[in-house]
Amino acid sequence: MSIQRVIRDELAAATLLNGNEPQVGVRQSLHGFGSEGCAVDTTPELGLSPTDTIDEERFQHVLVEYLLQDEAPEGAALYRNTFRTLQESGISTEEAVQGALQAIVSAGLISKQHAERINGLTFRAAQLDDNLEALYDDRGSATDPTIATASGEEATRKAQTVLSAASRGEITVTPKALREATPPDGIASRPVLPSGEFLWKPRSERDGKLVVLLPSSHTGTVLSAAIHSELPPSEEHLIEKGAFTGDTHNNRRAHFRFSKSGDRYPNGIYLVATLSNGKQLAFPIKNSGERTTR
Repeated sequence: MSIQRVIRDELAAATLLNGNEPQVGVRQSLHGFGSEGCAVDTTPELGLSPTDTIDEERFQHVLVEYLLQDEAPEGAALYRNTFRTLQESGISTEEAVQGALQAIVSAGLISKQHAERINGLTFRAAQLDDNLEALYDDRGSATDPTIATASGEEATRKAQTVLSAASRGEITVTPKALREATPPDGIASRPVLPSGEFLWKPRSERDGKLVVLLPSSHTGTVLSAAIHSELPPSEEHLIEKGAFTGDTHNNRRAHFRFSKSGDRYPNGIYLVATLSNGKQLAFPIKNSGERTTR
């Protein structure tokens, strides 16, 4: 039985939330999940190799994403894109999970209560050491107590054990409130969530050069837009400042034009918009020659 099936059963077992949405419960029998005779190696389903090493923060992300693929496919896509955006903006894995879950709540794809129950269940199932109050990564010295890693096979087995125990009522898994993601210095205090309105257009119809359109929610507040090689944005990382050419077209989005076509800029860069309140929004651009929306 897969981890996905087990968590799905957990969700379906409890009382309904808002009349039609399941809560994460601990009442459903998992029929020997993780016990003898049950296939333990579900690592391929999670995208893990049995011998790969994974840390607690990354393992929670894997569990959340895998669960959402079945529970809320649209939510899974938004979660995945938001998580990637937050990570590329320099936010930690643990905080990116929180921000991505908050994004699908804000989009109305699941309720806040449902997201907090998923957060609590996966937080507990992702524990790889004896400290159940925190999730740790894989960075630090060999003696650093804030490192918690395991092989993909061992991590999966531990998660199976926890979920099975939760189903039998041997442990209590409580909902866990979502925290707001905290970006690195110099970047917006509220993460940029995908809206579909940001556009990096490598070749404009006007002159064949790069044009960038910013979300209409920021129209009237954008002071500048520039390309940076790294974050945080600085003069050292500055590649080029864009020229503002108006915000009355294309759903009243601010337009910024640049001196070259998009493919003439490096890959793996950032478009950084500075707002009138002093905040900055960072949009990662993996391939500068491809049209990018967020």
